[in-house]
Amino acid sequence: AAHMAILEPDRFNEDVVFYDGRRVGKAWEEFAAENQNRLIIKGKEYSSCLTMAESVWFHNDMKQLLLNGHAELSITWNDEYTGLFCKGRIDFVTHDGYLVDLKTSRSIVYRDFQRTYAQMHYFSQLAFYYDGLRATGRDIKGVYIIAVENTAPYDAGLFEVDMTDIDRGRDKYRLWLEMLQECRAVGIYPGRYHGPQFLTLPEWAKENN
Repeated sequence: AAHMAILEPDRFNEDVVFYDGRRVGKAWEEFAAENQNRLIIKGKEYSSCLTMAESVWFHNDMKQLLLNGHAELSITWNDEYTGLFCKGRIDFVTHDGYLVDLKTSRSIVYRDFQRTYAQMHYFSQLAFYYDGLRATGRDIKGVYIIAVENTAPYDAGLFEVDMTDIDRGRDKYRLWLEMLQECRAVGIYPGRYHGPQFLTLPEWAKENN
């Protein structure tokens, strides 16, 4: 809903409604039936989405990026190294060739968001999208992340992604694709562990027992 409010405000106004009552009983059933093709959220969530959108569009740099382009762009391609069929849904691509990704976050303080950027592998996701767009014939000049806090004060920031991070992300996602290819070849999809793990209390717990 937040993505829709920011990237597709007309669609948000049409497809999102809020309901604050209990989701049981006749009143709820009638409301749900009347809005069965819409996304129903709580009033507080609805208000937060609008505030996030206002925060993003208030910033001129972000506004200029989002004024001319294509939101929620679905693309498909075959990875050039593994041949695997790939697909992605890109938040926004500007007409002049910039990939823009929208992230909601608890904090956009630089160090906080930098940590999230690394831990959540946003750079790998963006490398995947970047290469997908190029595979479909688009010339991509650069990559941006618009980050907006999902709680008060709903601050927003624009981050230009280092293209060397895109190279690192490419190495990472290609490794994942190779792993997927190997799994498909043998029909085995292992999880995190490849056998029994010895479990013991962490040091802090040992000290308290």
